[in-house]
Amino acid sequence: MTNHKRPLLALILFATACVSCATLKSEMAKNQRELHISRLWVRELPYDTKLSAERFNGMPPLVVGDVVYQGNGKDSFAAYSRKTGAELWRRMVENGVSSGVEYKDGDIYFGGSDGQFYCLNASDGAIKWVFPVRAEVLAPPLLHEDSVYFLTANNVVYALDAKTGKQKWLYNRTDTTTFSIRGGAKPVVYKQNLMLGFSDGFFVALNAKTGGLVWERNLNRNAKFKDINATAVIDGSSVFISSYDDSLYKLSADDGQIQWRVERGGHTAVTIQGNKIFYPTSDGDFLALDKQSGKILWQNKVKDGVATQAVEYNELILYNESRGDLKIINSADGALVGSFTSGRGSPIAPSVDTQTGDVFFVSNEGNLYAIRLAWERRGDRMSWEKR
Repeated sequence: MTNHKRPLLALILFATACVSCATLKSEMAKNQRELHISRLWVRELPYDTKLSAERFNGMPPLVVGDVVYQGNGKDSFAAYSRKTGAELWRRMVENGVSSGVEYKDGDIYFGGSDGQFYCLNASDGAIKWVFPVRAEVLAPPLLHEDSVYFLTANNVVYALDAKTGKQKWLYNRTDTTTFSIRGGAKPVVYKQNLMLGFSDGFFVALNAKTGGLVWERNLNRNAKFKDINATAVIDGSSVFISSYDDSLYKLSADDGQIQWRVERGGHTAVTIQGNKIFYPTSDGDFLALDKQSGKILWQNKVKDGVATQAVEYNELILYNESRGDLKIINSADGALVGSFTSGRGSPIAPSVDTQTGDVFFVSNEGNLYAIRLAWERRGDRMSWEKR
């Protein structure tokens, strides 16, 4: 009789285990997180919305407190409410603003496509000073100590007094190349030197006080597009810089000696996260590299166009596709976590508030988007609820 009961008891235990396992899997599935993406608002940027010709929009949004500062490539620079997108003030600029912007102590600094460099009061847009450069300014400025540094489209670097706009020095570089990519590099500072690339394929270190040449390195000799429009990234005593049609380099920041090279061209700055480098190439790949060796760890192919600079958000990486979507991926392996479609893509990296999960970016159509990222557990939504 005992022998007859043992199979029955084993069957009962097995069935109980299966129920427990199924319950555990159900609870695990319920507790798994999903990234929810919601649109907060969208704002058309140009003042004259009837202007049909698209222009280059190159300025990432700048968020300071409750205000989003944004230029457009057509006619103006403006401040918007972070919460609603409502316009707070606007400064008209002929041919628009396609460079980056800097903020310090209540002042806004940017260059226009009208051949002027501006310092505005951030609260109302009133002009504090204007400096004429007689060329487009497509590159973001750098504020360092009491100076503002920037590169113009005709390869001139200016150093101005940040308070008065008075010129301290300029460095002029002649470029005889036939073809050039629209854009320019933001200067960076390492010790006493100012570093940036030019459209002739040279990466240069200048004395930040005098503008004198300290050293230069030719990083693109034979390619069609020699431009170094990417902003350099300093990491310890090394600098990471790419040229559009050639390679990504790790250089010594002290003398420009090459430490390693990855033969893939790039158009924008790398992003460093621990021992990883995230690198968008100019031929449409998004790479994760080992920082010490330059070895490719994984790569994603951009479906259409190229990727913008990567932006970190906790364990995630965000970038825009120039003719596609805003992509949100896992930084460990590049797996897609979520995406957001704005229309025909964006050429500019998004701006992310890591505290709130709010993301701001500009589309190719010249619209400013505000979206929010939030993690939700699967069980928090009823089956009939839609995203």
